[in-house]
Amino acid sequence: MKLPKFLFCLLLISCGNLIAQEDPFREIFAVAPADELSVFRVEARGGEVRINPAEDDSIRVEVKMTMNTIPDDEAESRLRRIRIEDEIVGERWNWNTNLDGMDIEWMTRIIEIEYQIYLPSHIALEVVQSNGDITVADMEAPVWIELTLGSLSGGCLSSSDNRIDVTFGKANLRCIGDAKVDLSGARFTVGSANDLKLRSKGADVSILEVGNVDIQAHAGEYRFRRATSIEGALTSSRIDIDTLLQKGELDLTLMLGAEFGLMEETESLELEADMTPLSVIYPGERPVALDLEARRDDLHRIDLPGLPEEEDLPDNKIRYRSDWSVARSEDPPLELTIHSKRGKVEIRKKEEE
Repeated sequence: MKLPKFLFCLLLISCGNLIAQEDPFREIFAVAPADELSVFRVEARGGEVRINPAEDDSIRVEVKMTMNTIPDDEAESRLRRIRIEDEIVGERWNWNTNLDGMDIEWMTRIIEIEYQIYLPSHIALEVVQSNGDITVADMEAPVWIELTLGSLSGGCLSSSDNRIDVTFGKANLRCIGDAKVDLSGARFTVGSANDLKLRSKGADVSILEVGNVDIQAHAGEYRFRRATSIEGALTSSRIDIDTLLQKGELDLTLMLGAEFGLMEETESLELEADMTPLSVIYPGERPVALDLEARRDDLHRIDLPGLPEEEDLPDNKIRYRSDWSVARSEDPPLELTIHSKRGKVEIRKKEEE
């Protein structure tokens, strides 16, 4: 363990003279003043990493390792092989779990490694975790998390520069500020978010309220209860936006379904769709400037007053396009553009409550 002159560290090893019923364990404690540090990073291997609010203006780290599924003499030997390493480089304090070549999947079945970290909220946080869990309290500084085969639960990560990467795991956050989110075979649930750049494969995403979304997704289900704006492309997925407040612009291909709920204040929705069933629900009082192009047989329901005269197109396609008088009316219309190659198209009024 490499320590600066201002760092106090106590290492307690309790592996000898054990009663048969006791679990072999090791504990490590370390404290450092926070005024000379700006980033805390931990790379864990299984177990749990818990980020707690600091009790003062210092960073405190407590690590406990416990093994209880093999004989004590073998446990002691393996515990001594595991190294908890730390190093301060500039303003960054790095911690790492070194398993000394032991297989991580096997080790996580017989050992528990728990990090308890007490971190001031203004210190940037980086956590890399495999085969384990992460819990994060409210954070004001940027948070970067890379999680594989585990779960993340957290409070409010309010920074404008967060990054969350989850592979074959799940994440549940109360709220998040601006963030880049990369998901693969993962579940992502958030109460509220500001701006999200979402890249996803085979994910299940559920967000109650979000500002702006930039999405590129393949496979999975994406649900937004309330979104200010959204843009991007999805394939082989399903997307549902209950309430779109301003505008949307999406390319949709081979989708299981796509549903959009529009409001009085919605400015525009532009959809390019191929083999995608579409459902758009709009407020009936709002004038609509429509540009709709689809196969005649795919028009399931077009509930729109003053529907423009249809134009015949090749390949059994038709087009409805509002004239300029509607688009230039004093009351700005909802601009609705739907170009569908194949797939059911439905446009209907929102039912009055």
